[in-house]
Amino acid sequence: MLTQLNTDLYEYGTNTTIPYLAGVTADYGLASGPTIGSASASISANGTFYDKAHPWTKAYTPAAITPTDLKGKELQVYLTQYLLNTMFDAGFTTGNTLDITYLLEKYLGLAVTTDNLSVVIPQMLTKYGSGKNCTIKGKFITAPSSVGVATTGYKIDASLQVTIAVGEDTALFASLPHTMLNGLQTLKAATLHGKFDTYQLGTIDASDFQTTLGITAAALQKEVQDLLNTTFEALNAALAAGVPLPEIFGLDFSKANLDWNDGYINLGGSVSADFWVFVANSLSAVKEEL
Repeated sequence: MLTQLNTDLYEYGTNTTIPYLAGVTADYGLASGPTIGSASASISANGTFYDKAHPWTKAYTPAAITPTDLKGKELQVYLTQYLLNTMFDAGFTTGNTLDITYLLEKYLGLAVTTDNLSVVIPQMLTKYGSGKNCTIKGKFITAPSSVGVATTGYKIDASLQVTIAVGEDTALFASLPHTMLNGLQTLKAATLHGKFDTYQLGTIDASDFQTTLGITAAALQKEVQDLLNTTFEALNAALAAGVPLPEIFGLDFSKANLDWNDGYINLGGSVSADFWVFVANSLSAVKEEL
């Protein structure tokens, strides 16, 4: 495995530009390891994103973690807010537009149509009819979006400019600075608990708002926020009762841990052979993409 890892790093390098992430470049070079113990192995990757055309100088500092601490689990994964914040910063500084439709189709197999968009914006179906293909594009605006992680949970602040088109027709163009999502979820006996405390859509900027849907920025704001309120109230009710988690890709949550720390989270649990098959397939897919 280590021989193959070294071969792949030599062939594909440790940095790659991701065109469909608005030109963001990822540095996944090894930060430490691989470290092989008598009964365990660990590996740490850099996890820095940047815009190679406009290097940033912001003081993003990775959290101090101990990736060799398995916490009594077969598998333990550590993820710092640094990774996400450098990615958002890079996406902002590129100034490029992100093709959200491509990501939905490639990774979720979801084709965007007037039918599924009408769940959020009913006027899409009224204006364009059923079964029409749509494109969604986004651009980071105002300031780099950010993620904060602490022992009390997470805070997400995202600022996006969204364009929705049907064919050559721009159905909607809206700037939404500072959409907020805050909360905390925990795991106990394969059951997810917790709460979303804030789920606030950014205030739509009426000065550059454009649409063919016959709706004002204020009306759209209320329409989408009402949907968010209904959705997250239902999620909070489910989380209060506890949401059972099935085994996913060979990861067993029955004895899993989800720990929130200052600047990072760590998730661990028991894994089966199916999990390692999933990892191998995922790595093959990444190599093919590179």
